[in-house]
Amino acid sequence: MLFCWIILTLCCIVATLNGEHTDTSQFDFVMKELDSLRHDFQVKYERLEAENTNLKKELASVRNKRLLLGTGNVGYSVEIVNGESSETSKVDFIMKELGTLRHDFNDLHSKYENLEAENMNLKRELDLAKNKRQLSDGIGFYARRKPSGTLGAQQTIEFEHVHENHGNGYDSLQGHFTAPVSGLYQFSTTIYSMDNYGVHCEMVKNGQNLGQLLAPVPGYASSTLNVVIYLSVGDQVWVRHLGSASEHLNANDYSSFSGFLISL
Repeated sequence: MLFCWIILTLCCIVATLNGEHTDTSQFDFVMKELDSLRHDFQVKYERLEAENTNLKKELASVRNKRLLLGTGNVGYSVEIVNGESSETSKVDFIMKELGTLRHDFNDLHSKYENLEAENMNLKRELDLAKNKRQLSDGIGFYARRKPSGTLGAQQTIEFEHVHENHGNGYDSLQGHFTAPVSGLYQFSTTIYSMDNYGVHCEMVKNGQNLGQLLAPVPGYASSTLNVVIYLSVGDQVWVRHLGSASEHLNANDYSSFSGFLISL
């Protein structure tokens, strides 16, 4: 679109030069416009090239490697036409410059597209490298619930006694685990009922049922659920009371919730 506008503008200028007398100041104006257009293309290219360089440096830092990058500069030269040259030579010169500009634009556009594609690949590779580093550091949690009590309808169970929380994926205040990276996870929860009561719970992913647990009457019974599930970044898993009627959970560190990343 921009290049079509350039061609249309220059054609209008050429037509003016052919049809009317044009002084040196008009020709200088055309040359300044050509220089301005070249400058705009060069700035856009160099901005993308700088982003490409930064991505490579960041990826190298994640991998603990050094990568030397060279930044190319695009230079242009502009011929100066003698102020005494004829109108015909000015028109010829502008047409020649237009052809050069077209070639420069095509070359720059090709380099721009190549750099965009390379940047996308570098971003994906960088995300993967970060995920692998986080996997090597370990992602997992284990928490137990201390207070016993009555559970309301669909109440989230907060396991606030946190023993391990590598990767900081588990929020003890909300009772939710949020996946910091995409991958295959395993979760386990155990519930324990009080004397003369049963308790019915479920594990959910983003509010969708993954499995149910029932510690039945007459109480002092336990139930355990293990789940293996793929999570995307930001997906959440938690345990909540299942049912509309109130039930009693025997906690005192008997009821627990845990999970960990198996693989990316």
